[in-house]
Amino acid sequence: MTALDVLILGGGLSGGLLARQLRRSLPEASVALVEPDAGAPRVGESMVELGANYLNRRLGLSHLLYREHLPKNGLRFFFDREARDLPMGRLSEIGQSAFSFHPSFQVDRARLDDQLLACNEADGVRILRGWRARGVERGRPHAVTVTREGATETLRARWVVDATGRRRLLGRQLGLHQPEPRHVTRAAWCRVEGFADLDAEGPEPWRARCHHSSRGLATSHFMLDRGWIWVIPLREGRTSVGQVGLASGWRKEMASREGLMAVLREGAALRSLLRDARPVDLGTAKDLAYSTTRYVSAERWALVGEAAAFTDPLFSPGTDLIAWQNDLLTDLIRRDLAGEDLAPQVERVDAFHRHIWRLNMGLYVGQYDNLGSFDVWRLRYVYDVFNYFNNLTPYLQDAHLDPAWLDATLAHAPVAEATNAEVGGLFAQLSARLRAEGRLFEGNADGWDEGLFDWGAQRALRDRSPASVEGLRKRLYVGVRQRLARALRDGWARPPAEGWIRGLFQELRLYKEFAP
Repeated sequence: MTALDVLILGGGLSGGLLARQLRRSLPEASVALVEPDAGAPRVGESMVELGANYLNRRLGLSHLLYREHLPKNGLRFFFDREARDLPMGRLSEIGQSAFSFHPSFQVDRARLDDQLLACNEADGVRILRGWRARGVERGRPHAVTVTREGATETLRARWVVDATGRRRLLGRQLGLHQPEPRHVTRAAWCRVEGFADLDAEGPEPWRARCHHSSRGLATSHFMLDRGWIWVIPLREGRTSVGQVGLASGWRKEMASREGLMAVLREGAALRSLLRDARPVDLGTAKDLAYSTTRYVSAERWALVGEAAAFTDPLFSPGTDLIAWQNDLLTDLIRRDLAGEDLAPQVERVDAFHRHIWRLNMGLYVGQYDNLGSFDVWRLRYVYDVFNYFNNLTPYLQDAHLDPAWLDATLAHAPVAEATNAEVGGLFAQLSARLRAEGRLFEGNADGWDEGLFDWGAQRALRDRSPASVEGLRKRLYVGVRQRLARALRDGWARPPAEGWIRGLFQELRLYKEFAP
C-alpha cells in the first residue's frame, strides 16, 4: 500500500480543521482521518476571535458558521453576593454593549465536527468513521493499526498527527503527558432544553444599558468563589451549562444529571433561568490543565488540540490554540514535502507552543481565588483582555509563519512569562487581603462596567506595527502592576460601580497603541 502523506488520528475539532487546512493548502497531499466516535457530543462550544478568524479566513467556513451555528456577543461576567441571592438584573456585570468587529461564534460541537468530516470527505480526505487506532509504530513511514467490528487494517503515513483529545493516544504511548499540579480543576456540564430567555430576566434599564443587544448570545460566566458557571446558547433551542472549579471544591452530586442541576440552581439568578430546564446529557472531567513535553518532532509526528495540552476553559482558548498549532504544523508539512530540512523549524515551533501554554497558564495559576470579585476582576479583565487582543495582531498578520518572528518571540519569552507570573502573584495577594478583610465581594451588587473595546480600536488591530504591540504589552504590565502594588501598600480604595474600565482605558492611554 502506498503511504499517505498525513494520517490524522481523531476527527474532533482539531483533527477535522487540520484535514480541511491540508486539503486547502496542500491539495496534492494525500490525507486520511480516523474517527471512532463521530457525532458524539463534546464541549468546547465557545469560540473567540482568534480561533474564529482561523476558521473564517484560513478555512473559508464563515458561511457554515453563520448558517448552522450562532454568532456570539462576546464574553459576559456576572457577580453575585456571597449568599448568591440576587436576581439577574441586580448582579454586577462586565460585558459588551454591542457585537464585536471581529466575529466569534457559539458552536454545537457534535454538529460542527460531523459537518467537517462531511466536508473533508467531499474534498478527498479518506475518512474512516467508526475505526479506532490501536497504536503507532514509528518509522519511515509510520504504521498505524486500526480496527472496527473485528476488521483490521494497517495504514502507513509519512506524518502521523495525534488529534485524539484527552485519549492522547500517541502522547501516552510516548510518555509525553505532564500533569499540572499548580492548577487542579474539575468540571461537570450538560446540555439543557427549556432554558429561559436571559434577555427577559431584568428590568428595562438593565436591558437598555446593552442597547437591547442580546445578552443571550454571549458566553455568560456566572462567577463563584473559586469557580464559575458557563451558559452557552446553541442552535435547536439547547443551551450548554457547566460548572468549573478547583478540585478541592468538587461535590460528588455533580456526577449525576439531577445532582448537577441542583447545584446549578443554588444561585437565585440561575435558579430562575433554569426553572423549566431539562438536562439531555451529562459530562464530567477532572485535571483539566496539563501539558506535553513535545508537540512536534522531526521524526514527522505531532500532537494537536487536547491530545497535546490544555490550560483552562475560562476564556475559551481551545480553538485559538488549535489555530496556532494547525497553522504551524501545516507549514512544517509543506516545508517537508518541498524537501527542506525540518530540524531548525521543528525546534522553533515546539518551543513556541510550550511558551504559549506557559503564558496561558499564567492567567490561571493562583487566580481562582479572585474569580468571585467584581472589583478585582475588572482590573484583571483589563490586563487579560487587552493582552489577548494585542496578541491577535501578529496572528492577523500571519507573523507566526515567519521564522524570524518566532525567534524574536522566543528570545523575549522568559520576560513575558515572568511578568505574567508577577502580575498574577500581585492579584493573588490583593484577593487574599480583601478576603481577610471581608471586602472581596463588596462590589457584587448593582455594578456595571462595559468591557470596552470599541470598533475603532478593533479595526486597527491588523495594521499595527510590532512596536505598537510591544508598547501596549509594556503599558499594560507597568500600569496594572503599579495599581496592584499601590493597593497592597496603601490599601484598596473601592473603585466606582460603573465606568472604571473606561477610566482605566483612558488613564493607561491604551488608545495610543491601537493606531495603525
